[in-house]
Amino acid sequence: MIGGRGVLLARGAGIGLLVLEPLVILLLWWQFLDVYLSFFGDTREAEPGDGRRYLVTASICLACPLVAGAAAVLVRSRRLFWWSVAGLVLAVVAGVLFAVPDDRFTRDEPTYPIDPGYTPCYSGSNDCPGG
Repeated sequence: MIGGRGVLLARGAGIGLLVLEPLVILLLWWQFLDVYLSFFGDTREAEPGDGRRYLVTASICLACPLVAGAAAVLVRSRRLFWWSVAGLVLAVVAGVLFAVPDDRFTRDEPTYPIDPGYTPCYSGSNDCPGG
């Protein structure tokens, strides 16, 4: 694939990114605590700026192992590749666990409008339309 200095450069970049990733995960945790940790009083609501900051930090957190994995493929290093896979799993778990706002990955149940003239039809009442 690549040779000589390129191998050293790619391997060093991959290792450097995998060393950087735990620091970015700590930054995600710090941002989560910044929004949701309160000792006295009410916990504040996450603001749009907090959500944007989370997206940037989580993107960097995911990019580190992905680029390290690409470097591992280029230099054909299985060990670096599997460390990158482990780092990617860790990044996804941290991204979901320290999400800001904390309900980012939950979905509300859909609500359907009910017709004002709707009357429920109960089994055995013989009041149902059509029998």
